[in-house]
Amino acid sequence: MPARRKTDRRRSTVPPWDVELDLSIGWLSNRTDEAMRSEWERYRDYMLEQNAIDHPGGRPYAWWVFDRDMPAPWIHDQADALHEMGEMGADEMAAVRKLWAGAPSAPKFMQESACQ
Repeated sequence: MPARRKTDRRRSTVPPWDVELDLSIGWLSNRTDEAMRSEWERYRDYMLEQNAIDHPGGRPYAWWVFDRDMPAPWIHDQADALHEMGEMGADEMAAVRKLWAGAPSAPKFMQESACQ
């Protein structure tokens, strides 16, 4: 009898690519809101972890809809919205500052803190 391979427990927390896309940028599929809420509850931790790595100063579309019950701001405006809401910790703010350093279109909160 062949030896059983060990399964990676993390694999079950990684959404299929189409679900990840829907949760990240909005409903591109024909999933219902109820189905998307269920997918968000299942994959929320993974999505937020990946987002913190790939897009500091932003949140997945589903976070805005399901966790905050509000429309998602334009991606460029999310850092300022999160800053105003008190949702960014010091590490994330540092990552945003590093990402946008020297950019003329940096988030407003960075421009305001530079003037003070």
